[in-house]
Amino acid sequence: MPIAVNKSMITKRIVFDGPGACRLRAAGVLFRDAGGCWHAHVPSLRVTGYGRSRKAAYDSLEVMAGVLLQTVWKEGKLEEAIRESRWMEEAGIWYSPMIRFQELQEIMACLRTGSVMRPFCLRLEVGTSVR
Repeated sequence: MPIAVNKSMITKRIVFDGPGACRLRAAGVLFRDAGGCWHAHVPSLRVTGYGRSRKAAYDSLEVMAGVLLQTVWKEGKLEEAIRESRWMEEAGIWYSPMIRFQELQEIMACLRTGSVMRPFCLRLEVGTSVR
């Protein structure tokens, strides 16, 4: 099921060079913790970026997502990893699964601190043919 994106939702696009082409879409949340640190969290990838500003959090997320993708890509296990995590492919684009209960609990713990959460759509595109 594709991620529903409304007009107010931020879309963060990250493009990496790779030997083939792969497109991924995942839901994420941006929030600020009690200490003032911003976090850009993508539960389905188990990747989080953080920093003193929203931009720094997104920049950190880009680095962390890059490390993850390069690791599984080099091992030739990207498609295997996303299939095991129950991602679905539609028209050549991989969509993340619905959020898991444990991930929801983590998000709820942040909400209990009074943090405002902003959803975003992460678009990861690997390979030179996706530019």
